[in-house]
Amino acid sequence: MAIVVDTLLSFPFLMYSMLAGYERYFLDMKLNPGFYFALSDKLLEIGFGIVDSFVGAVGDCIDMICTYDDLGTQEGLFCSIEDYRKFIQPYEEQMLEHIRRYTDAKIYRHCCGSIYELIPLFIDMGVEILNPLQPRAKNMEPWRLKKEFGSSLAFFGGMDTQQLLPRGTPAEVKRDVEATISAYGRGGGYIFGTATNIEPDTPVENIVAMFEAARALGSYPLQREKVQ
Repeated sequence: MAIVVDTLLSFPFLMYSMLAGYERYFLDMKLNPGFYFALSDKLLEIGFGIVDSFVGAVGDCIDMICTYDDLGTQEGLFCSIEDYRKFIQPYEEQMLEHIRRYTDAKIYRHCCGSIYELIPLFIDMGVEILNPLQPRAKNMEPWRLKKEFGSSLAFFGGMDTQQLLPRGTPAEVKRDVEATISAYGRGGGYIFGTATNIEPDTPVENIVAMFEAARALGSYPLQREKVQ
């Protein structure tokens, strides 16, 4: 059991894209950087206020704090790593530092798609849990992430909702649950879950098969003979 706080509206880059749309968000970076930084500074100020009021009141009582942005497509990042470092990372660093004024809770980061290149930067900024782990996105295979980042990150998610869960059979779903837990769970540091939301076209039988398999196999210590 864990107490989790959601800071969805406190991060400048997320608020910017929700206000203006992703197209304008990225165009402003390159075509109107003065405006981009001015608006981002103001949104950071607003985000600080949200954290002050919310996390400031409950920081001693929570176990995990959720932070968000979506920066990955199926094949790679929405922007170059250089643009991320220049336009986004400085704001994220300031916000994480501000959150740390109020809580020692684990920092959970939600970022969809192929974000492999950003993971070392997330770790350097203090992110401790990564979600949602889309296994069909480029370079986001469970074995790869566990091997390269498992000593620095815990993982949350990883169950394929793009193809397997909506279109597979219950038996295939069960096998994938076993494989996912086996890849991410070795040595600890894994919270089972889906890689993004379960969509309406998903058969109920597959949802049941997923949770039954996770319940049977997904508690520590892992039942090694059942997840190989």
